[in-house]
Amino acid sequence: MSATHHTVGVGEYWGVGHRNGFLPAAAAEVPQSSPFADADELLRALPGLPDEELSKRVPALPTVDPSVLDELDAPQLEGALRAYSFLAHRLIHRALLDGERALPEGVAQPFWVLSKALSRPPGVTYAAYVLTNFDGPVPHRQAPDTIAVPRTFSGTADES
Repeated sequence: MSATHHTVGVGEYWGVGHRNGFLPAAAAEVPQSSPFADADELLRALPGLPDEELSKRVPALPTVDPSVLDELDAPQLEGALRAYSFLAHRLIHRALLDGERALPEGVAQPFWVLSKALSRPPGVTYAAYVLTNFDGPVPHRQAPDTIAVPRTFSGTADES
């Protein structure tokens, strides 16, 4: 399983260029029809979602068949990885793990599968937190103070 088989190769997606600098060529989006849509929906609600509600919703996240990755292009895979990265870190840092301090299978298994497919570590990387964390058209080289990440753990202006 390799992301190089997808419509937009990871190298092309992350290529440094004159127009976008280090930003990827397209926004990382998760198709609503993909098996990752529920995790992405949770991610979008994450800053305002109370821990109790997150704890109720996470067990319903399904594991995924790795073969579905072949149906997604690089921006879609990056969007899915971003969702699981944020969810895993929120669960870990807010002590919402089970008694053995393990991630729920519906977060851990897709997170691992996506990380392996994209040859990335299973964690919140700078790429997941900032470089793929924007919506809409890719901006043309913006001044750093004009860029804010739309998804944060706390939802505060300081974190953005």
